[in-house]
Amino acid sequence: MLASPCCRAPLDDLSCRRCGRGFARVAGVPVLRLDGSSAAIDVAEARYAAGREPWDYGHSAAEVQKYDLLELLCARVLGGASLAVDIGCSSGLLAERLTQLTSNVAAIDLSVTTAARVKQRLGERVTVAAASALALPFADGSVDLAVLSDGLISWELGVAERAAAVAETHRALKSSGTAIFMEYLNPRRHHELLDAVATRFEVRDVIYLHDRLWYVAESASRVLKGTALYQALDRSLAFADALKSLGRRLGPRGSKHLCVVVRKVAAPATAWEPHRLR
Repeated sequence: MLASPCCRAPLDDLSCRRCGRGFARVAGVPVLRLDGSSAAIDVAEARYAAGREPWDYGHSAAEVQKYDLLELLCARVLGGASLAVDIGCSSGLLAERLTQLTSNVAAIDLSVTTAARVKQRLGERVTVAAASALALPFADGSVDLAVLSDGLISWELGVAERAAAVAETHRALKSSGTAIFMEYLNPRRHHELLDAVATRFEVRDVIYLHDRLWYVAESASRVLKGTALYQALDRSLAFADALKSLGRRLGPRGSKHLCVVVRKVAAPATAWEPHRLR
């Protein structure tokens, strides 16, 4: 499943079969990273150095609903042996859900620390590696579904690096393969994600999660953090649904999370059309 990030060739005992470059294994995880990203690696490692998930992805209602949507979208395109890749996997919550949809799941993150934790928690159910979205460790045309959740913009990549990550995702996907990009953004920046992916892909769907009011409420209630009331509100799906109902009235402005579903096509995709958004 994994390939060398340098030549995209098969690996023989973590050595590239084409050029012979060798890669290390740390804490049971292949480290398939190229040179030149030391600063980004340092930031990624520092994020997880405290030994816990830096964001409460597992329990907060809006985040649970985000993962519910991603799982639903993935289920529409995956079959029993399809290869699904979680790019920027963090703690592996999405990768774990993907194992319910296909027998071939890979998860990568720039951080060795979090990749090792995902490997320890999920075991053989998921192929895990420390790797960069700018040099994916997958052969050309080998991936059925790629998911980049809270990544392309949130990783604070430059414009050229964003383009490289999109190009790498395009390269790794099979013909007519699907990619799902999810991003947490101020509504005024939604176009940044759309502009980045539409240069390479055909945009199939744009989904607004109408969750901005939930995040405003969560931010305002942080003075109560650590109390039973805060936890109840933070994890209440009913509360999240009520705020989303209000958020829908605001249209795209009512969304922090934006989800873009794209398909690989032979010719460059045409520009996205605002009237298609919903």
